Amino acid sequence: MELTELLHLYPQTFVTTEQLSTDEYLIFPLEKYFVNFFRDSLSQTEKHLLETLFRQGQITLNSISPINDPWRVYLTSPSTMMPETDKLVRQISFHLEFITNDFKISDWLTALSQMLADNYLTAYSLNETTGIIIENYTNQSSTLSELDGIRQTLDEDFSTKSHMFIGNFWKPIDNLKEIFQAEEQVFESEWSYFHGQTFKLQHVLFHCLYCQALPAKLVDAYYQYLLNYPEVIEIIPQLYLQQGNVSLAAKKLYLHRNTVQYRIEKFYHETSISLKQMDDLVFCYFLLAAHSNN
Repeated sequence: MELTELLHLYPQTFVTTEQLSTDEYLIFPLEKYFVNFFRDSLSQTEKHLLETLFRQGQITLNSISPINDPWRVYLTSPSTMMPETDKLVRQISFHLEFITNDFKISDWLTALSQMLADNYLTAYSLNETTGIIIENYTNQSSTLSELDGIRQTLDEDFSTKSHMFIGNFWKPIDNLKEIFQAEEQVFESEWSYFHGQTFKLQHVLFHCLYCQALPAKLVDAYYQYLLNYPEVIEIIPQLYLQQGNVSLAAKKLYLHRNTVQYRIEKFYHETSISLKQMDDLVFCYFLLAAHSNN
C-alpha cells in the first residue's frame, strides 16, 4: 500500500523528518521519515491495523509522496518551517457535493490542478468532500471569474455541485499558516450561506460580522497588507463616500482623475482587490474604519 493512499484515508496525518516528542500522535517510522496520526481520531481496531501494516513493511513511498510536498507538510504539521519562496501565495478552498457515485474527490482535484497548470504548489483533500490548493502568484494567475468558469466546467464533467473560496495573495510571512487557517475557518462557516458558489471574503463580510464569524487575525492581516499602499489608503475614504465615482473622489482629493485611476489599477494588479467593485471598496473602507482608533 502506498503512503499516498493511506494519507487519503486519514487526511489529518502528516509526515516529518524528525520524531515528535508528544503522546498526541501515533507515530510510525518509514525509511528516514515519521508518519504521524492523531490518536484521538483512531479507533482501537484502526490502531492495531496501522501497527500491523507498518511493522510488516506494507506501507511504501512513491515519487508523488507528500514527503516530496513541502507545502502540504508545512500546512498539516504543527512544527515545520515554511518552504522557501519569494512569491505571493494564496489558498483556494473548495467543498463538493457529488450528484452521482461515479467519481471521487481525487478525480476532481487532479483535474483542477491540471487546469491551474504550473501555478499550484500543492493540492490535497481534507476529507471526502473538502480540500485546498495553494497557488503561486504569476501574471497568469486566474481571476475569480476565471476560477468560477473552471469550477463550473468541473461540475459538469464530474457531476458535482461545488463551492470555492478564493483567498488573498499573501507574502510568505511567518504567520502564513495561521492566516490560511483563518481563511479556511471563514470558508467552513460561509460556503453553505453564499449561493454564488465562487466567492471571497469581501462577498460575505457583513454576514461574517453578523454571525461573529470573522477571525480578528484575518482582519489584522488584511489591514497590515493594506498599509503597504499608503497612496491607496489616501483615496479609499473619499472613493467610498462618492460611491465609487472616481471623478468625484479625485475632485474632493484635489487629484487628477488619471492619478486616482492609476492607483486603483495598480492596486488591483498587485493585489487582485478591485476598488471599482463595491464589495472590495466597502471591505477596504471597513479595514480602515476598524483600525481608526488604534
